[in-house]
Amino acid sequence: MKLRTWAVCAALMFGSAGSALADTNYLVKLEAPVPSAMKFMAAHAMWSCVASTCGSGGAPEESLSVPACKELARKVGKIVSYGDTTHKLSADELEKCNTAASH
Repeated sequence: MKLRTWAVCAALMFGSAGSALADTNYLVKLEAPVPSAMKFMAAHAMWSCVASTCGSGGAPEESLSVPACKELARKVGKIVSYGDTTHKLSADELEKCNTAASH
């Protein structure tokens, strides 16, 4: 009985770990601070913004793209940095992204 319980727990743990590994935490730096703290859905993820920083935990990989950045820029304004600890949008990608920022 204990072995069966352990096997079920292990299967649940490893089954959910695969989906967690596919998600990423993204950090965005804004040119200007947001007027007040805000939470919203954009770019396939839930974002939280405070001052000049927005973050998203558990965002899918496709959230690191110019179209996703544009969706975020429409809500928060010009973005100066967008990425995670290993991948960031390039200067050219950020320039394309910021065409969607409200002026």
